[in-house]
Amino acid sequence: MVHADTKLFVDHSDAFAGTISTTEAAWPEVESTHALLGFCTSGDDTFLVACGLHTLGFRMKEHQARALEITS
Repeated sequence: MVHADTKLFVDHSDAFAGTISTTEAAWPEVESTHALLGFCTSGDDTFLVACGLHTLGFRMKEHQARALEITS
């Protein structure tokens, strides 16, 4: 699964980030594609992701509270 992490981890749209989650069986293909394309997150974007992680716990608790309000 490919997931855009720009808003989730960074909490604003001035960075470009993402993750790939896979099974062990599918990992060789993901690793091969990564080696062929050479994609990676820039140092600046990585710094912004690290900064956003400081507030991730708080933001997730707020998301949960709002979701519970909506479903109640």
